[in-house]
Amino acid sequence: DALTYKKLIPSDKYTSLVFVYSKAGVGDYGTDSLRSDYYAFAKKALTEGESDDLLFTQIVVNGADNLNLATRLGMKKDFQYPQLFLIKRGEKKAIPYPTTSPFRLYELVVFTSKHSSFFLRQAGRTKLLNKLRSDFIGASKDERSKVLVDARSAIETLPSVEKLDAEYHLGVLEKIHADGLHTLTDEIASIKSSVSKTRGAELRLHELHLDVLEELLSRLDTKEL
Repeated sequence: DALTYKKLIPSDKYTSLVFVYSKAGVGDYGTDSLRSDYYAFAKKALTEGESDDLLFTQIVVNGADNLNLATRLGMKKDFQYPQLFLIKRGEKKAIPYPTTSPFRLYELVVFTSKHSSFFLRQAGRTKLLNKLRSDFIGASKDERSKVLVDARSAIETLPSVEKLDAEYHLGVLEKIHADGLHTLTDEIASIKSSVSKTRGAELRLHELHLDVLEELLSRLDTKEL
C-alpha cells in the first residue's frame, strides 16, 4: 500500500521489482496469467537465484492512493493490463519492462539481470559460459585456441549437470573455430527443425539453447571470422 511503498522505495539497500495490477482485473485471463508468471519468477529467483539486493513487490490498485502510486511509476489512470517496473538501488526512476517482450522466465531474467546483481543459471547461461562467449568473440583467431583450451580445463571441475550443458556450448564454439560460422547456422537450423517434434522440458531446453545460439550468431556476425 501507499504507506509501505514509501518505506521501501526508493531504497539504498534494494533494487525493487514492482508489479502493478488492478484488483478489478482479477479473474481476467490476461491479468491472472501475468500475475501467475510474476509469482513463479519471484519464487524461482528467491529459491534458485543469486542476488544481494533484489526485492520483489507488488501494487494492487484498489483505490485512489494506490492508483496514484501506479501513475507515478508510469501507468495510465485507466490502465487495463498489469505492468512490471524495476527501480534501481538508490534511484527513483522506474524502468518499465518492455511491452514488446514476452512475459516469460528467460526474458524476465535478462531484464532483471541487466539492471541489478541478480543471476539465475539457465541452460547455456552460466557465468562461466557467458564469460567464455565474450572472451571468444573478443579474441583474435589466434587467441581463440587458448580461450577454448582454458575453457575445456575449467569445465572439468563442474557438477555433472552443468558440465553436460557446458560441453555442448563449448563444442559449438570449437566447431566455429575449426570450420567456420556456417557450423553455427547449421546447428540453429537443426534445433529449429527439432522444436516441432518435442514437448515439455525437452522443448524448453531446445528453446533456451536456441536463444543463446541466435544471440551468439548476431554478435559474431559483426566480426570478421
